[in-house]
Amino acid sequence: MLLRALICFFLFSEFFAFAKLSIISPHRKSIQNEFVPLFQKYYKEKYGEEIEVDWIDQGGTENDLRFIMNRFSQNSKTSGIDIFWGGGEVTFYDLEKRGLLESYKLPEKIDKSLPKIFSNLSFRSEKEVWYATALSSFGIFYNKRVLSLLKMPIPYTWKDLGKKEYYEYVSLSDPRQSSSSLMMFLIMLESLGWEEGWALLNKMAGNTRKFTHSSSDPIKAVLTGDAGMAAAINFYATPQVASIGSKNLGFVLPKNATIFNCDPIGIIRGAPSRKEAERFVDFILSPEAQNLLIYPQGHDKGPKKSTLGRIAVIPEVYDEQSAILLKLFNPFKDFATEMLLNLDGIVEKKNIIGDLLGAVHVDLHSEIQAAWKRLIDHPNQEKEKLFVKPLVTEKEMELYRKNWENPLFRTKTTQEWVMRAKKRYEEVSKK
Repeated sequence: MLLRALICFFLFSEFFAFAKLSIISPHRKSIQNEFVPLFQKYYKEKYGEEIEVDWIDQGGTENDLRFIMNRFSQNSKTSGIDIFWGGGEVTFYDLEKRGLLESYKLPEKIDKSLPKIFSNLSFRSEKEVWYATALSSFGIFYNKRVLSLLKMPIPYTWKDLGKKEYYEYVSLSDPRQSSSSLMMFLIMLESLGWEEGWALLNKMAGNTRKFTHSSSDPIKAVLTGDAGMAAAINFYATPQVASIGSKNLGFVLPKNATIFNCDPIGIIRGAPSRKEAERFVDFILSPEAQNLLIYPQGHDKGPKKSTLGRIAVIPEVYDEQSAILLKLFNPFKDFATEMLLNLDGIVEKKNIIGDLLGAVHVDLHSEIQAAWKRLIDHPNQEKEKLFVKPLVTEKEMELYRKNWENPLFRTKTTQEWVMRAKKRYEEVSKK
């Protein structure tokens, strides 16, 4: 009797077995809510079986990256997770450099539909370990009504975020938690140069009321009026402008000082569900999935619950008539990369700059804000020169780069930064 029951149990389990897939992603909930159900429907129709999707997010790209690396430190063969999706191109350069992704050759039809390179922007890695799934851009999101009420000017450039009249009305995220925030700060340093870039970042830190953990929180602050403006990634800002109206909100890409960035997907080394992971990559680059990015909620090809407001990477999805009617941004017609960044250089120093910003701006926020307020209320040219001066030189950055993987060196250096910065802020704050 017991034997018969066991046989029935195993037959029953086999008959009702689900395919499984695990994804780690910093993408917001709306992406998960649209893509996972559509993939499960697609999988059932195409492969004739159900699939269970485990969606993991540790609270942002940098935390997701640390989570994966920690998993590999415990087991060098596998992290137990199949897919890394989202977080920007720089994140995937880092993953590739660490050897944490596996190569995958796309099926011929998909391979032909995805450009290899466009306007000097790579849509895939040379080793085919990651592929672009969407494009992103970075700019300034602002509340027109708040600015009008406070008689503040509309910001058009990154430098505007450092204006003294914006004190406590700029919202920013902790670059150690948000890769998009870190990317925007890197863009500012690259476009303005080391000296001017740090002058702006120091002023912005003084202007922000608080540093948030998530890159979506500054958007919420602008929407509620707690902030007048925020440095923002386009797909957080543009759906809000479309939904609430351009009379109330605005989004601007600073001229000659922004970039378009790929948002890739890759199969993690030692993926336990390799076959399912390959099928998910194929799905994400299919016209059906790409349509979710560009069409508004309610459109036949669009998302069911909320407009995603992203930029697709497959040219064929930009139907000419729909593009005109819906005013879709078509990168293959309207695209112009005004600024190219040295991504290899950024990967080398992004963690150092993230830690530096975190130590001297976020952890010492009350101190830097007090120093900036002192300068606003009592202008002093000499003290302002001290306030905006970079805490470290570019030559020092090279020394840090060579030793940053050493935990003791990293901790000691960070502590030195905090002490030096604190002393500087106290000097500026003195009456």
